[in-house]
Amino acid sequence: MSEVLLLGVSDAGKTVYGAQLLGRFENPDVSTALRLRDTPESFKALQAAQEALQQGRYPVRTAYDTQETISLPLVDGSERAIDMLWPEFAGEAFKDVVVDARHLSKSWVQRTTGADGALLMIRPSLESEAPGVRATNSGVTERTPGTDTQQPAATVLAPDAQYVEVLQLMLFARGWARQARVRWPLAVVLSCWDEVDPDGRLSPPQMLADRYPLLHMFLKGTWSAVDVEVFGLSATERRLQPGTDGHDERFVDADPSRQGYVVTRNGDRSPDLTLPIAWLLDRAHGA
Repeated sequence: MSEVLLLGVSDAGKTVYGAQLLGRFENPDVSTALRLRDTPESFKALQAAQEALQQGRYPVRTAYDTQETISLPLVDGSERAIDMLWPEFAGEAFKDVVVDARHLSKSWVQRTTGADGALLMIRPSLESEAPGVRATNSGVTERTPGTDTQQPAATVLAPDAQYVEVLQLMLFARGWARQARVRWPLAVVLSCWDEVDPDGRLSPPQMLADRYPLLHMFLKGTWSAVDVEVFGLSATERRLQPGTDGHDERFVDADPSRQGYVVTRNGDRSPDLTLPIAWLLDRAHGA
């Protein structure tokens, strides 16, 4: 059995993606490359999100203290099994432990070394910082209150560089040698595609290169070409509003379990939201 990690900061779209996957698995008329092989043991957060979507509302953000790891047990048509894991489901733990602290905790090292691949979800519409640079407020200094002492503004990695650093930490945990091409399957999923390219002007690799040039070049120069893929994802196909005022009747009438699409590298759209995970399963088996 293969095991892959679903990674991403809070608001990247992981909860909605999981809820839409459940909706498809529960609808016998919807065809997908993967299906549930067993009932997930702990997926209350996904069920709550699914209920919100069925009412035409965008699910509220996962509570910060939701630190459980959710697992989706899946299988393909050839009965090859794969578990997709959400470590620290809320997503803030990913940012706090991996991004802000800039080191991997013992638990993250164990997850990384035990995984057969990873799905990194990035929401381009959330990122406003300049790509591939350290955000230093243009070198502006800050004066300590009550003194004449000036200090450089705090240096914070921009999102583009943060993702590179996260991947480097994970690769080092796996014993990566710099001279070798990485053979650890990685699917980069650019979520909420309908917010950034509704007209299909760019392919996912082009979007990655445009919005995240540093990450794009890192992947191109580090990974084996066959072991990294970039997808676009619109889990709901339209922007929904949260709360009781967010009821979208058109979304409900169209059947939430049939909404959403994945964009492949050549720009084609598929209603099968399992494609990135199915690709990871194929690569884990050397297909």
